[in-house]
Amino acid sequence: GQEGQLAHAESLSGGAGGLEINRFSITGGTQTVCRAEGLLPLVLEPANSAGLMQINPYSLLRLQLATETNSVLWAEIASLTGVLLEQPELSADLGGTWSSPEGGITLKARQIRFPRVVEPLPTLTDVDLALQVDQHGARLTRCRAEIEGQPVELTAGVPLGPPFWSDPLKRQHWPDWTRGTA
Repeated sequence: GQEGQLAHAESLSGGAGGLEINRFSITGGTQTVCRAEGLLPLVLEPANSAGLMQINPYSLLRLQLATETNSVLWAEIASLTGVLLEQPELSADLGGTWSSPEGGITLKARQIRFPRVVEPLPTLTDVDLALQVDQHGARLTRCRAEIEGQPVELTAGVPLGPPFWSDPLKRQHWPDWTRGTA
């Protein structure tokens, strides 16, 4: 972890309906790393033999999240993965319930590089991605970038279905990638 990191929430409360987050932010040094607000269907149940943290699949899910460009978060991701993102902007707006989510996640980056791979990969520039999620699947509805100066666009999707959302903490139901489209 980074020295000087601080998490702050104007208010954070929990109950049977989940964890309510009001103006949550993480700072690293003098810089905001991430901001979030919403309601997560997470419930802490110390006496539950299945585990301390449970997800209520029928409770409301509401999450707005945004990261700051070039924050220490992206430096940490780069050190862990070897993927370097220049001027990244990540945001999420999710709603519904855990068993029937709906919403989207966007990522924009001026450049994405992969310096740790053995076989060199080209640098991606002007990256613009949009992922839509619902109970039935995840769809990459927008994927635009330039690879060595050439524009590339694609769409893709993978069905998820109720088993995928049923118990994410145990992760017993992975997507059936053979049914994906691109």
